[in-house]
Amino acid sequence: MTTDHTRFYIFASQHLCADSDVLPSSELFYVVEMSGLALLKKPKNNKLGERYKLKIASTLFAVFIWFLVVTGGTFEYVTTIPISAADHNDRYIVTSEIPKDAQIRLRGQGKFLLAYRLFREGKLFVDFNWESGQNTVRLSKENVLLTGNAKNLTVLELIHPKSFTLFVEERVSKKVRIKPGFTIKTLPGYTLVGDIVLDPPEVKVTGPQSMVDSLAFIKTKTVEWDKQKYPLRRRIALMPPPSHKLSLESEKVAVFADIQKLMEKKIDRVPVQVVNLPPRTSALVIPSTLSLVIEGGVQVIATLDEGDIRATIDYRHQNEEGNKDFPVKLAPIPQVRFRDIRPERFKIVLERR
Repeated sequence: MTTDHTRFYIFASQHLCADSDVLPSSELFYVVEMSGLALLKKPKNNKLGERYKLKIASTLFAVFIWFLVVTGGTFEYVTTIPISAADHNDRYIVTSEIPKDAQIRLRGQGKFLLAYRLFREGKLFVDFNWESGQNTVRLSKENVLLTGNAKNLTVLELIHPKSFTLFVEERVSKKVRIKPGFTIKTLPGYTLVGDIVLDPPEVKVTGPQSMVDSLAFIKTKTVEWDKQKYPLRRRIALMPPPSHKLSLESEKVAVFADIQKLMEKKIDRVPVQVVNLPPRTSALVIPSTLSLVIEGGVQVIATLDEGDIRATIDYRHQNEEGNKDFPVKLAPIPQVRFRDIRPERFKIVLERR
């Protein structure tokens, strides 16, 4: 408050307090704040209010008059405004961060500066050429746009930033595999049959070329499904990409897992065959059969017998190592596990035809 304003304030206070007829007690008194006016009614049956109402009213009225004088003056004001940039392009993408705010100096009447402080009607618009590589963006006060009542203000100066650097890359897309982040645990006596199926097994990722090229997979969220005894059908969310510059075509994936009651069965007399024998030669395997235990889902194991199991000895490979007895190799069967194979090694007697 300047000296002149102070003198005016004191004069108004003294004048109104000395003359009780200026504001009759039956009328409303205006309470003045920097943001507007509010009405204060005469309090009823309040001796303290009756005693001081004229002093309070005169003081507030003086403040109101001072406020009108001040808002009519011209001032300078330093403030910040948001930076708005057209950062979307179908072919390119900005990989560096664009500053969020700019600092400017304004000049104008107090009432318009007050309105600006309330409504913040101003932005700094950034425009640049879309091309891959490093770009330097230069700014000036001409980039500042004021709207509404702020149009009555003058932009004196753009204080900061005067310029900044942008890095632009080509926007590309590719499909990456989805990696399970979940675990499935069954109840005792049940088993997971076959592979877990993800639908879709891949997701399309779009973003800056350097980021997309370095991305090998996207994981699902970490979840544990335990005590499972029935086939599982779920949808699970994907983890967000490592950068907000990357986007996913879909945010969820379907999970399918076949869970069956666990069954095991012993099978005897599985024939053992020898492959890759020398020309015009046959082989006698001792013993000629083996026994084993197979385990897996009940729907798979129940139908298997010794004819479905292929046990072989690769004579050429084993003979090159100088072995006198040979291990057997079992052809894998989907969703089936082998154990307790007896015997583990066999002798071979060659016979010329």
